[in-house]
Amino acid sequence: MKNFVFILMIITLNLFAQPGKGGVLTGERFFNRVDDAWLMYEYRYLLRDVEGTVTQRVDYDGTGAVLKTWNCTHTDTSYVLRYDWYGSGYKTSWHGYYIYVYDLEDTILSYTYHMIYSDPNGTEEYGDGINYTYSNGKIAIIETYDEYAWGHYNFIRTVFTYDISGYPEQEIKQFRSDSEDEWIDKERTLWTWDGIFGTGTNEIYKNTVWINKGKTSRIINEQIKPISDQTCYWSWGFWINQYEYITEYVNEGVINRLYTNIYNPATKGYDLYKLHNYYYENFGGMSAPGNLITTIAGGQITLNWYAVTGSTGYKVYSSDDPFGTFEEDTSGTFNGNEWTAPISDSKKFYKVTAISEEK
Repeated sequence: MKNFVFILMIITLNLFAQPGKGGVLTGERFFNRVDDAWLMYEYRYLLRDVEGTVTQRVDYDGTGAVLKTWNCTHTDTSYVLRYDWYGSGYKTSWHGYYIYVYDLEDTILSYTYHMIYSDPNGTEEYGDGINYTYSNGKIAIIETYDEYAWGHYNFIRTVFTYDISGYPEQEIKQFRSDSEDEWIDKERTLWTWDGIFGTGTNEIYKNTVWINKGKTSRIINEQIKPISDQTCYWSWGFWINQYEYITEYVNEGVINRLYTNIYNPATKGYDLYKLHNYYYENFGGMSAPGNLITTIAGGQITLNWYAVTGSTGYKVYSSDDPFGTFEEDTSGTFNGNEWTAPISDSKKFYKVTAISEEK
């Protein structure tokens, strides 16, 4: 029987936003490339208490002036960050808001943006908005809508599907108006993967057939998170690169830096364009085992990872379903930050966590 081995680099148990957890996101900085230097234009900071629980979010401009202060509310199962703003202009006033909803482990559940416009008397309202819905931390549905002043709507949504390994399989963009009852497929991206590298072909539906529109390439890390995205367009019979997105990770497996590069036809290379930095802090917990590497030889599988400061040992968990229940795997033996076990006859997905004596 053919052996299948799937490796998932999983953070320490209960890493985010709970007492005793470490490596939680506290800040983000955004830069534009100006000549040969990076110019910061926005900074976001998440205020957390001593246990790492989010209490507020504040956004600053590049000079340190406050742009937005977000309200934070908590429930037994989630917390919500919300920002509202109001304005008025010639014969129009408006109210807009952003809402982020996270579970207690900092996994995003949904994001909503909404704008409401009205006349000075408030007798006529219309607006637009967008809503992201997530499942297991992955985007499931993106919905946008426009409501015109005379009461008509246009709707657009993108539905995402993933394979059993967690790779994107398909992104279908659909359209619907207020006079239509069903969603109509208009655009799609089909993904194929070789285990590390993914290529998505973007197509539009026209005259009963799908027609090439663009292509995206991705390289992923051990957590199946994109390291590199390239967006392209189809012209004169071949693909032309347009934008490239490069993501760097710290050894805990969380995003550290995201670059956006723009293609330069003159040099046939990429010019630095935008930079997004992420910042993390430790709130009394251990870091996660990072840089998980697997080798297979002589009927044995060996897992290696970065040692975690403060840990007294590790545990390995396995499952035949990446979205199912993981059980502690006692089939192997430890040698420091290394674990070796006989290869299973069925496919396996693995987790590694760090432990300490007081936990």
